[in-house]
Amino acid sequence: MAIQAVLFDLDQTLWSVGPQPDWAEITALQSAELAPHFARFALDHFDPPEFVRRFWTNLNVQFPDPDSLADPPLEERRWIEGPAVLRSTLAEHGATCAEDDASALWEALNNVPLRHFNIRLFADAASTVEALRAAGYRLAIVTARPLTEAIVRRELRDQGLPDVFEAVVTSGEVGYRKPHPLVFGSALARLGVPPDEAIVVGDSYEDDIVPAAKLGIIPVLKLNDRAPDPRCTLARHHVPSLAALLDLEVLNR
Repeated sequence: MAIQAVLFDLDQTLWSVGPQPDWAEITALQSAELAPHFARFALDHFDPPEFVRRFWTNLNVQFPDPDSLADPPLEERRWIEGPAVLRSTLAEHGATCAEDDASALWEALNNVPLRHFNIRLFADAASTVEALRAAGYRLAIVTARPLTEAIVRRELRDQGLPDVFEAVVTSGEVGYRKPHPLVFGSALARLGVPPDEAIVVGDSYEDDIVPAAKLGIIPVLKLNDRAPDPRCTLARHHVPSLAALLDLEVLNR
């Protein structure tokens, strides 16, 4: 079967995740985003920075990093329910909040541009996706980030990536983290492409390559600065960079 679609992971695939950001700066920026909402919801007596810190503490307790757990089953890889944790954090302060308002607060928290988190596009990202789109491939994003599609698309634009993605599927909207197959299956469904006519490009063997292979999608492991690992037997192809995708025979039309 000829390949019709290319599905891209984000972190360490299309963009690099740099060193730890300045968390004091992040807290200040998120607090500034929350402040007008607090006033609108009559919550302006709250201290926004303290609330932000308490919220992330609560969230990390309820939704620990799955990589820190001992092989959690797929059904336990549900993703963070940010609005629900916001409501419970407000309740600790004796305040209530409607679901729609909690969703607005969650959007505000995630409105801080990712460049402040030391995230930058790889230098060959834009040219590679442009070349693939020009060749007629249909492109999609499959990310474990707990963001909305609108926020991811805004970040891609802000980072300088062209608007070439027909589908953006996030764990935040699907409700499960990778390697849950729903993340990848949702992208294929939105594109209307069968698994054997798509490839997944990702940097994580466990979270990208293994689930792709199980679904019958051709997995391509992006190595970045790593040497090929002979244990990564399910990776059909290994590429050192995004630009190297253009040399793969499977994508040579």
